[in-house]
Amino acid sequence: FGENKHRMQTPPIYYLSAIQGVLDSLQTTGLYNEMPFFLSKLEEIEQGGYSKEFNLYVKSLIYLYRQNCLLQTGNFNAAKELRVNYEESLFKNLSMIGLEAQLKLHLNSVILYMYVRDLKEAKKLMKKIISSGKLFYTLPSYKTVRLVNLLLQAELNNLDFLDNEIKSIKRNIGFEKQVYTTEKLIFKFVSNYPLPVYEKSRNKLWKQFQSLIKSIEKDKYELRLLRVFDVLAWIEYKLTHKPLEDILAEKGIR
Repeated sequence: FGENKHRMQTPPIYYLSAIQGVLDSLQTTGLYNEMPFFLSKLEEIEQGGYSKEFNLYVKSLIYLYRQNCLLQTGNFNAAKELRVNYEESLFKNLSMIGLEAQLKLHLNSVILYMYVRDLKEAKKLMKKIISSGKLFYTLPSYKTVRLVNLLLQAELNNLDFLDNEIKSIKRNIGFEKQVYTTEKLIFKFVSNYPLPVYEKSRNKLWKQFQSLIKSIEKDKYELRLLRVFDVLAWIEYKLTHKPLEDILAEKGIR
């Protein structure tokens, strides 16, 4: 593509798709240090003089890749700063991009506030997604929203919600060809809320989850689900009380 820019479409849809494919692969495998070069290519596209809507979509991709890198490596302060920096240029113009992109941005913000332990803000943003009704319901990312919401509602101690929502999600995934072990892990984990208060009991529960977590870490298909929200790190954080940013930072070293 780089050697044949004169032959690209306007806007360069296939070129953009190729860069996204590389970035998705690098993100899934945790090779965050390899991503800046390809992010610079997205920035070049954004400055290419295309329509405002197209450029805004590219901006949303740049933001999501950068933000995911920061979150999944435990750089929470930088992640909060990035969110603030994109408020005017991106978040106040979300209606100009597609619904799937909007949903991913909303979900990313929920995860940001969960990671930094601002559950009040996370709840507010999640409510905004859920209250949209059918607007987002059929989109590919919505199942991830429901799984993250299980973890959030468990933290908020809305235990009555969990059982019915788990049954509903299970009914939906029963029709899918690929059922992730990570989904089953989330169901099992939130079913243990409220979590044990005493350290000895938490350690015992942590040991029960470790073998399942190790099997997920070795499965490349499971990693796709984890690139948005690292459930494995979250469970370790909740059961060991080790700082989440430290767990993610250690996992992010490649």
